Parts: sequence; C-alpha cells; structure tokens
Amino acid sequence: MAAGVLGLAACGGSSSSGSRPTADIRVVHAATDAPDVNVRVNGGAVSSLQNVPFGSGSEFLRVRADRYDVDVDALAAAGVLEGVISESVALERNTQTTVIAAGLLADESFGPQVIVNERASVPADSTRVQVVHAAPGAPEVSVFVTAPDGMLDMPLTTFSFYDNTEQVTVPAGEYRIRITAGSSNAEDDVVFDSGAVTLPGGADLLVLALDNTGPGAPVDLLVSTGAGNDFVLRDVNNGASLRAVHAASGVGTAEIFAGPAPLAGDATPVVEMIEFAQDLTLDGLTSDEYELRIGVAGQGVDAAPIVATALLEAGTAYTALAAGDLPADMGEPNLFALLAEDDRRSVATDARVRAIHAASLAGTVDVFVTPSAEAVTVNQIEMGEVMPTLPEFEVGDITPYLALPPGTYDVRVRAGGSVAIDVEAIEINGGSVTTLVARNADLEAGLEDFGFIVLAD
Repeated sequence: MAAGVLGLAACGGSSSSGSRPTADIRVVHAATDAPDVNVRVNGGAVSSLQNVPFGSGSEFLRVRADRYDVDVDALAAAGVLEGVISESVALERNTQTTVIAAGLLADESFGPQVIVNERASVPADSTRVQVVHAAPGAPEVSVFVTAPDGMLDMPLTTFSFYDNTEQVTVPAGEYRIRITAGSSNAEDDVVFDSGAVTLPGGADLLVLALDNTGPGAPVDLLVSTGAGNDFVLRDVNNGASLRAVHAASGVGTAEIFAGPAPLAGDATPVVEMIEFAQDLTLDGLTSDEYELRIGVAGQGVDAAPIVATALLEAGTAYTALAAGDLPADMGEPNLFALLAEDDRRSVATDARVRAIHAASLAGTVDVFVTPSAEAVTVNQIEMGEVMPTLPEFEVGDITPYLALPPGTYDVRVRAGGSVAIDVEAIEINGGSVTTLVARNADLEAGLEDFGFIVLAD
C-alpha cells in the first residue's frame, strides 16, 4: 500500500515481512457504466489505485493481516461521489482478496463482489484459473474451457451475474474458452469464442466476463494476473463497425464504397444513396485495411473524389466522415475524409460529448459549451467576454470525449469574431454519448447556415 496510508511501507509489494502475518488485496473496476474511480483504504488514498478506468485491475498489494475499510469513489463530471462502494474486509493471514466494483450505477446491480482465496504457489507446468461473471448485461451462461479443437461437452460452470467458480488448476498449454447462453452446449448458442489462447505455466489468473461496450460479442474477458499486467480477450469473430457521415457540402446525394484495400474498379457501392447530413452504419466488417471512397451517386468507384484507408480493429467502432465542399460555381473543390475511433461506453453519472470540425468553409473557430442556466449571450461571446471551451478548433480536428454534468447547454461556434452556429438549450442526460459534427451550409439540402450534425452514439 502507499506509504502513509496504512503505515505498512515495510510490508508493501513483494518485500519480506518477517514473522508478521500478511495478506494480499487487489481491486478490479468491472462496473460497466461507472466513471473512473479512486480507491481509499482506512480513509486514505492508495496512490496506485487512482483514476482506475473500467476494465482494469490492480496488482496484488501485500498488507498486514487485519480488517480494513475499502471505499471506492466515482470521479463524476459534477464532482467526486465518495463511497459509492464501502466495504469492510477482513484480510486473513495468507489469503488473497479481490474486491470487484461490479454491476451498473443506473440500477440496483451495482456493488462490491468480494472473492477470497488461499495464497498458494502454482507449479511451473500448470495454470490456475478462476472465472467470474461480472457482466450485468449477460444472463445465465455456461463457460467451456477445452482444447482448441475440442467439442462442447461438460461446461466448467453454468452461472449468473455475481457468481464465480472455484479455482481450477490445469496443465499449462493451449486452450479455447467458449461461452454459451443458458445451459446450452450447442455450437449455435456460442456467444463468445476466444479462439486458441495459451495459459502459461506458473500463472494464477482471474478471468472476468465483462460487458462488451463495442461491436461484436456481448462480453469480453478481462484476465487479471495479480501482477498489474492485465489484458483483455475478445471474441475472435468480432467485426468492426463503421458509421459513415455525409458532411461534404455541394456533393448532393452520395454513394459509398468500402472494402479491403485496394478496391476493384468494378466495386459496387455498400451505400447507394446517402444525403447531406445523414449517417449510416456498416456492421460486421472484417479486421483488415479498408479503403473508403465517397462520391456523387451513380458515378462509380473511380470517380469518387473522397478516398481514405484505415486499418480497422475487430471489436472497435469508427466514424468516417466525407467532409469539405464541392463548389457549385466550378471553383476549386476541397473534399477530404476524416476517421475517428469511437468510445461509445455509457457512463451513468456523465454526459459524454465529442466534437468534429467538418465545416471547412468556417475555417478555424472557437467553440463555447455553457450551461443554459448561466445565460451566456451571443453578444458576450462575440465581444470576447467568455473563454471558449475549445479554442482555435481547426478544420479536421477531432476532440476527445468531454465529460459534462447532465443538464441543459448552449453550444456556440465563433468564426471570424461572429457566432456562426448558435444552438441553445440542448438537453444532455447522464449516460448519453454524443458526437457533434460542425458542418457547412448546403443550399441544395435546404440548410442555409452552418450547423451541427448530431450523432447519438
């Protein structure tokens, strides 16, 4: 533990503690819709357990065997929510205790899941595995651990949320982890397939089924090693998801081509017609280098002026934008593509907002996001009396997701000293994830002014 928190600096980490009885403790953040968390022990902050994100766990911390008060604080946008989990834990001699923050803040499933095991070494030719159901979005499931080409026969366990198996020691080597819905052992009911994975000798692994907040299988597997080098196993059949957004003014009705690079000259469009300010999502794309082409509907792949390539990662969602402007007066076209990797995990305490600047005709702008209750006026913004939330926001910029307290906000964009976009009283709720795409005007589409394309992630 951090020096000064427990007064046990001599007992920390792997150092010898002489004859004093010791125990091990670790914390895992498995609460799907919770923000980052801090952990306190006996009222003091643990330095290695600050700003812990969802889907991660600590190493085992060695402390004197005793009873400890463990508090988990949620780092909400509106401020720290202290003690969202408060648990008094008795750490017995030579035990290893895992405290899991599990469930959903949005309902009554949120709370601590405490697992206690005896501290014991693992033979060099074996692996010890314990499986935990920490995915509130998944019903009762069966877990099968077989040889890579093994049949689904007897499950390791059939369990529900908050359940866990006992520790099981198996020979080190290659295995395959599959999960089916309910008590089924039918291949058609497999909802997660790890493919061949190696369980190393001497390893002591806690495997947690977590809600998958991206595309693909309903769960991921977080493998906690107890040494601080946790990793995630994803379904080998996961695909990528690509949301295409038409923000290229002057193009009119567009068509979209997408596929493994390079696209063939006779490729057919995956989207035959999409209008300005619309979006469409393509799911189940293979993990590969993709080529994306966007052009005027009906003109074919070779005539598409907007071209982008990207390596798509399985289980990841992306937003691809056709941006820029095609002048109606035969002026010089300025068309380009933007690609953003999405993080669509809902956080119950926060409204998460991201901005993408595709309004090429506006140039570099300042963006103001202010609570409506503050009654900031357009005149104050134009007179420079208010500091921008996003200063010098350049064309093509993509912000990180900003966490805001739920509420009603005014969003303004200042270009050249004047407010070019003025959207008042946008209500954003806790748990919402929103992408705001600043776009050009497009007279053909009936949009006379700059504005936003609002994407509900």
